[in-house]
Amino acid sequence: MDLIYASIGTAMDYTGPEGSFGLWVPIACAAASYYAMAGGEATSDKAAKVTRSPDSAKMMKKSWGCVSLSAVKRMSLRVSRILKRASCAEKVEIAGIPCFILSKRGDSSE
Repeated sequence: MDLIYASIGTAMDYTGPEGSFGLWVPIACAAASYYAMAGGEATSDKAAKVTRSPDSAKMMKKSWGCVSLSAVKRMSLRVSRILKRASCAEKVEIAGIPCFILSKRGDSSE
């Protein structure tokens, strides 16, 4: 979630809390690419900063709204399979909640 909060928080820094007619979406995507490469410390620092900001409620709403989109779920599953070298990805339902299961086959020391 740090990556999502950091990305959407960065987009809101540039577009304002209202998102400038949807421009926050491509900026958030670009920011997500940056934070994915920047590493955990930079991502966590930004996420902590935006969750303490006065506009944190709007940022949270945008974050969870974005995560719940079907296209975002499919894309994140595909990216996770590539980046984590997952050999198997399944969609299961646990207590009525759809979940994705990623696993690796082979050496467990990876």
